[in-house]
Amino acid sequence: MKLDVCNLERTEVILGMLWLATYNPEINWEIEEVKMIRCLALCGKNREKKEKRELRKREEQEEEEAIR
Repeated sequence: MKLDVCNLERTEVILGMLWLATYNPEINWEIEEVKMIRCLALCGKNREKKEKRELRKREEQEEEEAIR
């Protein structure tokens, strides 16, 4: 997810209409919560890639420790 960085004073983040339409999150205004329950297929693929990279990194570290 890309965000423009700027001084928003007391506002934490502004979600634009294009972003909202693209990701279509579930928003609960009463408890100020945003859930990404309808994330695009791309989001899941990126998460899977990240998890695979992390697993590979842990396996490489374990192999290095076993060699020592």
